[in-house]
Amino acid sequence: MKPFLVLFEPEIPYNVGSIIRLCACFKTKLVIIRPCGFIWDIKKLKRSVMDYYDKCEIVFFNEFKEFKKQHKGRILSTSSKNGTMYSELKYEKNDAILMGKESLGLPEEVFNQTDIKLNIPIFERSLNLSLSSAILLSNAISNY
Repeated sequence: MKPFLVLFEPEIPYNVGSIIRLCACFKTKLVIIRPCGFIWDIKKLKRSVMDYYDKCEIVFFNEFKEFKKQHKGRILSTSSKNGTMYSELKYEKNDAILMGKESLGLPEEVFNQTDIKLNIPIFERSLNLSLSSAILLSNAISNY
């Protein structure tokens, strides 16, 4: 299985919709770890997901430890301060790219359980969740 994205407690439906489109375009699954910061309703996602919803396999977990227990591969997370440059990593099949929630990122206890920390070199505070996801997934798909 190709590398894929995992969203940890996403908060903004438009970001999730864009990421569903992204995963559909790359033919990868999307894992969502609940709770979401919004009521899961396809109508709320419709504008950003367009007609891609049925073209993406979406898997839900109620907590990170449930996902970690079932996942058979590496879990990659992002760090704004340090880590391996995302473009220098040799990605592997079944790599899970774990993205934190928009407001707070990943809780430290989740972040510390990931196998590899990735860094996207930016010069401002942060990128939008869907933009960061696109950078990482595109790179992972083309380099595994």
